[in-house]
Amino acid sequence: FSRCLSALKDQRVEAEKLFGKTITPVEGDKQEWVDALRQALLASKIISYAQGFMLMREASNENGWDLNYGNVALMWRGGCII
Repeated sequence: FSRCLSALKDQRVEAEKLFGKTITPVEGDKQEWVDALRQALLASKIISYAQGFMLMREASNENGWDLNYGNVALMWRGGCII
């Protein structure tokens, strides 16, 4: 996903025009903020995996594939760029 986003330069330039480059300093306990961010990133990773498996299941059903989802998960954890 990151590679896909980085390839969308025109859209990134437009987004910068809308949102600017202003960085707002963190207020309050920075460690709490870091912990919340870590949890949000973990949640987004879980959602991405779930979405990927749902898409594979649909494709498998449509094409008659017999995917081994356990092996797919191991491949992803092993460093697949997906």
